[in-house]
Amino acid sequence: MIAVLCVNVGPQMIHSVIHRRGGPLFFALSLVPLLLLLAWLHKGEVRTRPVKLS
Repeated sequence: MIAVLCVNVGPQMIHSVIHRRGGPLFFALSLVPLLLLLAWLHKGEVRTRPVKLS
């Protein structure tokens, strides 16, 4: 995101507040699609019943 801002807005973005303090925000935002993907994969997982050995 910072690289896109530097290209489109200007190189001064590398020294902005977004770059210096935006890490936790961008990290939290990146977890949202990851957790959605994980939930989707978990939902699609086929569960099998354990075989009884009697």
